[in-house]
Amino acid sequence: MVWIIIFIPLCIWLGIELISTLNIYTAGGIGITALIYLLIELRQVSQDRNRSRLPLWIMFLMFASVVLGLVW
Repeated sequence: MVWIIIFIPLCIWLGIELISTLNIYTAGGIGITALIYLLIELRQVSQDRNRSRLPLWIMFLMFASVVLGLVW
């Protein structure tokens, strides 16, 4: 879980610097794609309790960085 300490500032930077410069359609497409992958991974984790939750956290942080970029 040490990678989260590195990945959170990277997500914040990506959201503020890169996502905010994209047009609304491109950022929306990236956000919808990240949301779909997040929902698929959430469904797989809920069906199989032994599955790692690490990809779920990665997808959540990616979606959060897109939302941060759109709001910023």
